[in-house]
Amino acid sequence: MPDAFGLVGESPAVWELRNQVVAIARKPEHVLLLGESGSGKELVAQAVHACSSRRNRPLVSRNAATIPEGLIDAELFGNLRDYPNPGTPERVGLIGKAHQSTLFLDELAELPRNLQAHLLRVMDDGEYQRLGEATARRSELRIVAATNRAPEDIKHDLLARFAVRVSVPSLNARREDIPLLPVHLLRRQAASDSVVAERFFPNGDMQSMPFLSPVLVQYLVQHDYTANVRELNALLVRASLEAQGRYVELSLASPRTVRTRPPPASRLDGMDRLTPEESSRLALLRHHRLSPTACGRDPAYAGNRQTADLHIRQLICRLLEIADFDIAKAAKLLAGQEDGDLLRRCERRIATFLSTLRSRLAAGPESELRNALAVEWKGHVAAVLEVIDAMRNGKMLESPPSDGAANRITTVSAPERFVPSDESADRFPD
Repeated sequence: MPDAFGLVGESPAVWELRNQVVAIARKPEHVLLLGESGSGKELVAQAVHACSSRRNRPLVSRNAATIPEGLIDAELFGNLRDYPNPGTPERVGLIGKAHQSTLFLDELAELPRNLQAHLLRVMDDGEYQRLGEATARRSELRIVAATNRAPEDIKHDLLARFAVRVSVPSLNARREDIPLLPVHLLRRQAASDSVVAERFFPNGDMQSMPFLSPVLVQYLVQHDYTANVRELNALLVRASLEAQGRYVELSLASPRTVRTRPPPASRLDGMDRLTPEESSRLALLRHHRLSPTACGRDPAYAGNRQTADLHIRQLICRLLEIADFDIAKAAKLLAGQEDGDLLRRCERRIATFLSTLRSRLAAGPESELRNALAVEWKGHVAAVLEVIDAMRNGKMLESPPSDGAANRITTVSAPERFVPSDESADRFPD
């Protein structure tokens, strides 16, 4: 949950930032916020204002990069009516609006240096003049500025007037906070989009935890950010659009969008058909030698033992499909390395899965099984339905072709029930 000022995070870096905000809010000095694009500098500026004695007046904000060069004095200081041309409306100016309040100037370093000099006098003693007015005015204000560039890009005498400088940490510097952000950002999406609330929150309750894929969260933690929270939010929006079921996941993400460790140079045939999320999940399961318990205990895995077991079954179905329902090849794809023990473990796991699936098919109407699988597999049933169809149609290849003949599992097709032959039952005893 965000704090009272919208800051999300429990890392040491964020708590240090909160302490700095409280400390500097009590002082009158101008503040310069330094940090990467999207790191939350505007939130910090709002927090500084909200903690200060000026909080009863509204914060005045402006992106300095959008101020036209020919209008900077009018924008900052204002102008009298009909000045410089008849019909020109009177402007109070940003400095006048921020009297007894705070003026937040974002992207300060984007102002040309000759224009930066226009701020020097008002920063010293608050004195300024509206265009067309002969007398000076005084504004009792505090300036909080921000930039994603190096401090040296700001004119040296303007930089010297920022007695307080705060560095806002990037997401890459506080990865432990990343799992908290998707929950907050998804709630913010749901507040403006009822479809998001109804689809990804239990009973549409935005105070509940949303349905987030554990592997997606792990993916976001490992991602190398350049635009920080803004970039994370864009990834989350994309994930919610691509999601096929009730869980938010990056099923169609591309390496160009999600920058993580590159996949191994050598891949078994067809493995590039896995999504990045599936590949990441498979690597973690291999590391734990397909043990759901070991995977569930791994801090790098955001799920539990039951989630890991479901992911194994989902991957078995995907790899059977990639292997053209060749069980031996699918086991090699699942093992992924020259490890005889792991390969045998994968073969047994696939055999057990198929045996259980056949038993369930034989136990009742196939339509009931499909409905049950839709619930158990959290909506992601396309791959297992492909396996069921392959079993029904005799496409499941038990072993590699021998003497030019493929040994396929035979089936009896029925409208509602799948009944395995005696031969297939012998191969996969229940």
